[in-house]
Order: sequence, then structure tokens, then C-alpha cells
Amino acid sequence: MNGENGLVRDLNFYSDTRFLVFQVEQTLFRVKAKHLSEASPVFADMLSLPQPDTSPAEGETDQHPIKLEGERADTFRSALLWLKADRKLHVHSIFFSYEIWRELYEFSKKWQMDALRIHALRNLQLTNSLPIEKIKFALSEDLGLIWAIGAFRVLCNATQPTLAMARTMSPELFVVIMNLKEKIKNRPNPIDAELLKWVEEALAGGNAKMLVLEPQWSNI
Repeated sequence: MNGENGLVRDLNFYSDTRFLVFQVEQTLFRVKAKHLSEASPVFADMLSLPQPDTSPAEGETDQHPIKLEGERADTFRSALLWLKADRKLHVHSIFFSYEIWRELYEFSKKWQMDALRIHALRNLQLTNSLPIEKIKFALSEDLGLIWAIGAFRVLCNATQPTLAMARTMSPELFVVIMNLKEKIKNRPNPIDAELLKWVEEALAGGNAKMLVLEPQWSNI
């Protein structure tokens, strides 16, 4: 990028150190604009819009913050923590709960933060949560059955289903799990591809999204 009078800005040693103030709920955050712009084309477009000829401009002071409506302060803080770790190549040192990763996933979709979305998806697979929640998430986001194959494996390896366990899932999912349990008796520890094939066979051509219908066990 060129400066004034035809001068050229060095690519490595001409840093944009502009900080902006954001208000999320009742919390103020002061963040490097460059970091958000590099991570998100939506933020990049928003922060590059011409400012009105007033002083101070939006985001320059605590009294005139950029307001992010519809976001949670905890989610934005977690996104900034992830962004800081990502810039320092320390993303594997970030540990959030399943619920926070779900919020970060939604945040990443809204702001088109592709790197955060990919990292959130991986951690949603690895972070402890109820298997049924992971299956619901995978199907609602059209990630495919293979994304949730680990959750199916956990359900299949669980102890004999109890009434309490059955009440947490739809009858369709309960039938699939029982069919898988029978197969695993004869062939323990199948590889993911084989288990996926069994899930698809258990569905018998049905719509996979029927697995995440709300439980309907009125007679038990």
C-alpha cells in the first residue's frame, strides 16, 4: 500500500496499530482492528466503512464504542482469546467447554471466521458432551453422520439402555442404537467406516434427521 506523496509502506515494518473499542452487552473491549480484519472479512468490511466527519469517530473512545448487537460478552471474549492464541500458534493450549465451542462455532459462521469455525468443529468432536447432543448438532448443521460417528460409538458401547436413557432420545434413534448394539456383539470395535455403514443400514433409507426428533415416549 502506498502512503502520501508516492511513498511506499514497508510490508513487514509498517504496522497498523489502530485500536478500536467495542461494546458487547455491558462490557467494553479494546482490540487491534488489524487482528479482527485479518480473521474476518465481515469485520474487515465493517471497519473499512467511511466514518462521518465527526470527532471522535465510532470506536475511538469508551464513550463512542462500536456496538456489537446480539452478541454475548463471554463469547466475544472467548473469540478474542482464541484469536490471540491463533496468532501465536498456541491454539492447542485453548480449552473451552462444549457449550463455549458451540457459541464460538455460531460466532464464526456469523462473522465468516473460517479458521475459528474449523477449529471449533474439531474441538466439538473432542470435547466431552452428551453423545445425543453431538448427533443433533451434526445433523442440524448438515455435517453428515461421519462427523458424529464417535458419539454413535459411545452410545453403542454404553451399558444396556435404561428407561432414563431411552427418554433422552427419539424412538428412531433408540431403534438404531439397539440395532448397532446387536452388530457390535458379533464384531467388537469396528472401524469408523464400518460403523458408519451399520448406521446407514439401520436407518434403512430413512431420513437421518428423524434421529434427532424430540423424545416421544408417552407410554413409558
